[in-house]
This record gives sequence, C-alpha cells and structure tokens, in this order.
Amino acid sequence: QGIKCRLCGGAHMTTRCPSKELLPTESTTMPAPTIGSSTAYRPPAARGEATTEASMSDRASYPTLKVSNLPEDATEDDLHDLVKSWRQSVKNIYLCRDKKTEESKGYAYIRFTIKSDAEEAKRALNKYQYGYMILACDWAPR
Repeated sequence: QGIKCRLCGGAHMTTRCPSKELLPTESTTMPAPTIGSSTAYRPPAARGEATTEASMSDRASYPTLKVSNLPEDATEDDLHDLVKSWRQSVKNIYLCRDKKTEESKGYAYIRFTIKSDAEEAKRALNKYQYGYMILACDWAPR
C-alpha cells in the first residue's frame, strides 16, 4: 500500500521491478568530468574572468599586524591616531567588532605597504599603554 516503482510505476519496490535491467549499472553511469573538459569546474582566475579587488596573494604580500588587548570602546579613528606616524604606509585598518553589540572584540588588523614601517610600528605598539590596557602587537597569521 503506497509503494510505487520509480521505473514503471507498478505497485512494487524499484529493486524488485521486472524491468530492473533498465536500471543504470556501473558501466552505463556517466564518467566523471576530466580536467580541461568544458563541464569540469574551473575557478574564475583559470577562466580568465575578473577577480575581486585584491587576490589572496596580493593580500598576503602586505605585512599585517594584529593589535590585541584593545578596549571595548576602541574605534577605527582611535587606531588611525595610534599609527599616525606611519600613516603614509598604512594600507587599511580593520577593527574586529561583535555582530550584535557592535563593540570592539579587542583586536584589530593593520595592513602596511612598507615592511620596515610595519616592523617599527610593531616595536612601538607592543606593550604600549592605551587607555587602561597594555597592547599586544604581533604579526598576523597568514
């Protein structure tokens, strides 16, 4: 009752269908697409299509510092003030925030264009007293 064959629509299970020779076997299944065929997945860069503003290799080539132990009320403007001595070589600053409260999570990433400036900023900001906190500054993991 309620059983219906997917092949012939009869009142039996598909595996017990008298027409089960119509079921595909290993030899009749489609082969997996091969690399270079038009149906195989190729990433956008391999297809010659435009990619995002900066590819992963571009992002990885910039020296990036992770500044942690920031107070919850820290803002990006505060961080810009912290690195104003190196503002010519600061590419961008990303302050990590809580999605719900929009408060700082206590760490930020500062990307530089010049490695020597990043090294100098790392030395200056590590163990720097910022408000009531002592900052920790280290290279960001890649």
